Amino acid sequence: MSIKQAFNFLVNKQSRKMLLEKADFSESIEIPVSPSNYFRNFSGPEEVVIEGQEFVFTKDSIEDFGVPKRGDRLVDSDLGENTISFIKPMYDVGGEIIGYRVRTS
Repeated sequence: MSIKQAFNFLVNKQSRKMLLEKADFSESIEIPVSPSNYFRNFSGPEEVVIEGQEFVFTKDSIEDFGVPKRGDRLVDSDLGENTISFIKPMYDVGGEIIGYRVRTS
């Protein structure tokens, strides 16, 4: 099993469905999203605390949507509307992008 296959399996196993919306509401797609350090507070410069949530999802789940950008939203019936403020690609050993880690605020 490749790293990409293992990552896709784990995200799908531990995920919940959320709506990923473009910032301008022009497009949306329902994707499986998995929590990462759920409800974690982040330290910023000079010990500023940044509240937010962190999620991961697979690149395969957003093929029709394109790469997410700051300002896009993850919408969930329980967690509400979460605006993406940080996006980091996740790579496998060969350097292929297999997913994204996003932080919301």
